[in-house]
Amino acid sequence: MNKAIIAAVLSLLALSAVSCGSVSSSSPPESTNTPAATAKSDAEEELSSAAQRTVDKMKETASEQGQKLGKGSSAPLEAEADTVLRECINSMYTADYSETIKYFYPEPICNTYVNESETEDYEPHSLPDVEVTDIRITSSSRLAPDTGCACAENYFNITAEKRDISGFSVKVIKGYSVTFTADLITNGQKDTESKEVVVAELENTGWKVIPLSTEQLMQIFEN
Repeated sequence: MNKAIIAAVLSLLALSAVSCGSVSSSSPPESTNTPAATAKSDAEEELSSAAQRTVDKMKETASEQGQKLGKGSSAPLEAEADTVLRECINSMYTADYSETIKYFYPEPICNTYVNESETEDYEPHSLPDVEVTDIRITSSSRLAPDTGCACAENYFNITAEKRDISGFSVKVIKGYSVTFTADLITNGQKDTESKEVVVAELENTGWKVIPLSTEQLMQIFEN
């Protein structure tokens, strides 16, 4: 089993959660025929008018910044966010799906994934022998409130909508684009893996990790 199977599968899950457009990435894609690409038309039709207006406003604001979401303002990751991210990274490589997804979504969304039968499609039957020996934050930048934070907010709210969770909404207070490098020992072999993620603070919920780059997150709503 590949050392990054959980991280890769959960990234795919994050992309398919909203399925609003095609996504290109600097990371190796799991498949060119992802649910995000094939479900584009259906997902766009399911967006509520309120969510669509927010997306349109976000796209207008982002027109001059292009894909520089949060990358124009380098800033160290806050202590609490750093702790949550490191716990999440360890879980991504060493724990199972039901444990790791808790770092990705607020409880109402998380429960819909953990409690339904499709969980078996994502959770591997056995885990590789992986140890995370070191985690280094190689870059950290604030998300722009009207672009990066708005995009992250829509990611959570539209995911909840598609999961048929009524009366649910979140507000993203602030966030970061973070690149990390993890040193791993997989079945006795040393290796490293680098990944860009978004870390967002949700009002009354705390910090959550979106296992997508800012470019991926932006492109979900661009097309």
